[in-house]
Amino acid sequence: MDIAGNSNASTGAGSITIWFPKNGNASFDLSGSSVEIGPDLNLQGSRSSGAASGNIGNGGNSLTAKTNYGSIILKSID
Repeated sequence: MDIAGNSNASTGAGSITIWFPKNGNASFDLSGSSVEIGPDLNLQGSRSSGAASGNIGNGGNSLTAKTNYGSIILKSID
């Protein structure tokens, strides 16, 4: 499964949870107070406690998620 187009999610204060299939293809740019990526999602790129960017699968359309005071959580839907 691929993301049909580029997507953005943002909030000033609050968490964002993203459900994504582990066999999907997309590029991610995530930043927040903390970023958590499910252990079964193979994000190839860079990670720190408050940011992550890179590709899952073959990459592709991008999903950007940002929060100033909250967590970004990327979980597998499979």
